[in-house]
Amino acid sequence: MPHGDPAADTDIIPFAPRSGTGAVTLDPARDALPWSGWPPTGNVYDWDIVLCQSTGPLWELSRTEIKISGVTLSLAQPSYTQPQLDAGIFLSYVISGDLSTGAYVLSFVPHGSVPGLADTVPFTARSGSGAIALNPDTQALPWSTWPPTGNCYDWDIVLCSQSGQTLTELTRTQLLIAAVTLSLSSATYWPDQLEAGIALAYQIQNALPTGAYVLSFVPHGTAPTLADTMPFPAVTGSGTVTLDPNQQTLPWSTWPPTGNTYDWDIVLCSQTGGALAELSRAGLQIVSITLSLAQRAYSRAQLDAGLTVQYAITGTLPPATYVLALGPKGDTPSLTNTIPFSATAGTGTMLLTTATYPWLPWANWPPTGNCYDWDIVAGSLIAPSSFTPRNTVELVIVEIPAITELTYDGTTITAHWTTVTQSGLTGYQMQLQYPSGQPTTISSAQPTGSITAAGLSGTNLVVVSATVSGVASGWSAPTTVVDLTPAIDNVTTTQPRAGSYDVSVTWPLLNSAIASGYAMKVMDNTGSTVGTWNGAAPPGLVQDLALRSPATYSASIQGSNGVSKGPFSTAATVLFAVPSGLQLDYNGTALVASWDALPGPSVYTYTVQLSANGSVVETKSQTGAGPTLTQAFTTVFQGGIIYTCVVNATLGVSIGPQSAPANGPYSRRIVYQFDGLNRLKSMTVTGGNDVTYVIDDGGNVQTATVSRV
Repeated sequence: MPHGDPAADTDIIPFAPRSGTGAVTLDPARDALPWSGWPPTGNVYDWDIVLCQSTGPLWELSRTEIKISGVTLSLAQPSYTQPQLDAGIFLSYVISGDLSTGAYVLSFVPHGSVPGLADTVPFTARSGSGAIALNPDTQALPWSTWPPTGNCYDWDIVLCSQSGQTLTELTRTQLLIAAVTLSLSSATYWPDQLEAGIALAYQIQNALPTGAYVLSFVPHGTAPTLADTMPFPAVTGSGTVTLDPNQQTLPWSTWPPTGNTYDWDIVLCSQTGGALAELSRAGLQIVSITLSLAQRAYSRAQLDAGLTVQYAITGTLPPATYVLALGPKGDTPSLTNTIPFSATAGTGTMLLTTATYPWLPWANWPPTGNCYDWDIVAGSLIAPSSFTPRNTVELVIVEIPAITELTYDGTTITAHWTTVTQSGLTGYQMQLQYPSGQPTTISSAQPTGSITAAGLSGTNLVVVSATVSGVASGWSAPTTVVDLTPAIDNVTTTQPRAGSYDVSVTWPLLNSAIASGYAMKVMDNTGSTVGTWNGAAPPGLVQDLALRSPATYSASIQGSNGVSKGPFSTAATVLFAVPSGLQLDYNGTALVASWDALPGPSVYTYTVQLSANGSVVETKSQTGAGPTLTQAFTTVFQGGIIYTCVVNATLGVSIGPQSAPANGPYSRRIVYQFDGLNRLKSMTVTGGNDVTYVIDDGGNVQTATVSRV
């Protein structure tokens, strides 16, 4: 019972002795005692053990007092920073009852570990409450050196009784050390990177104590100040803080940086009033290189003589391998081939020649990738992100335009070429070069031009050039003028299915040195193109055309040579009408086809094909105006053969589609067999049934057997 309270029937254990002396073991693991759990029942530390008679009401016979000594340790806050620990902290204690005589120590161990004698501080209090100062300067504590012992930031302070080398734990409290690591993706930054904003990464181990925290920006190696600071909002976890000179007041918000300093520290501090206590810092170096050229545009001849690049370094470049790299304007420069850049400060020049650097883009012509606008940029090989626009100078190689289309209609040559987009463009030149004699040259403000040139012969070439900032590009690769016109042999129309037509055109090949390819177009009577074909040789074929009357259609062929197109041939009619009313009859003498002539003023030639059992056996042609035409065949009409015929019309070089087949007359051949008395025995019918007769002696037919074949 709590000391002084009357006996009650709670928390009782049997008392068996009836005489003599002895001892009763009080085992909290076995018996229901107030201290079977911790803290003791009701958080009471002063108890009476009362012997009672248990028959009927409890009669107290005797009691003795037992006091439990309990100690509670606590810290003022859940976590501490290094500056707080360095300044010393206080461990509070409350002792319930009195500690028994003996030695007591505070043991400092990683959280959850068993106490040991490695890091201990004497504990002299035996009763009451108070606080013990933990000072790393005067005591051997885990954080007396930094980082803490074992790089551990989670500790237990354990109060133990000590007997020789043995420690018995009485109580413990946890101490968390809050630590912050700041880091940047690079120790060195170029101005363009800083202007775009950079991310300062942080990793907080345990939670920062409640309070104000700021980032202080100071020259490298100096103490933090309140001059350039920004709030640091995080107290736990990890993340990034964006340092944006457009949104925050940073040393590099203006250029050059504050104090013309290029080597900075970013320091995380706790702030108490006007005092800052440093927790962590990360270094940042700013470097800048400015490149320039004597002129903005260069010709091939100038580049062949060597290109002089001027440089000016702001600040001092940190130790690294620096180079000049090149790349198409706006692209990431290639670091495969680079030019050593040994300067670390000041100004100077570098000469780039193809003899020294044979990989330079202008060492061959056209320049690498046919690119005429390049960036020359300085930076560090160990930090590819240092190759920024601020360290870049643009090199404009006067671009040579390329002809994209060249047409010749028999009188005029018209050319189109790529647009030169480089600033400083003053115009273009177009030149027609004949097999002999002086060329014809014109100027144009636009990427197109025309030269009158009737009656050309031989191989004629067209070239173009551009002028940028007074520098001429030189002539483009020549394009051959196609001055030959194809002559159509025939235009054949077929009808693979209802409503769909295929048009095929043939023509003699042109001189392959001038025309290496051909184009075909099918047009309607309004001049609209309804189908096209391109290929290297005849025939030209346009498929699946939906040709419809009363519209008329024509086909033309044009010679080509790459982007060069010659004159179109004279258009030839596409004949797609099919003769109607086709019949195939037998007049007793010959097979005769008849059909209705095509309407209109034209007189067509008709071709009629006769087929026997699917094979063409005779073809006839006839020219006539109709209205009905007939054609007799010389093929002998025979029984048992299936005859069909088709007809199509032609007009000049145009050949129309064939009609649907017309079926002709059909007869069967019958072979009779007789016996010796000239009596019918059987009939064999070609393509029909065979009949066999059984005849008696009188010549009468007894049976007739039909055999299906």
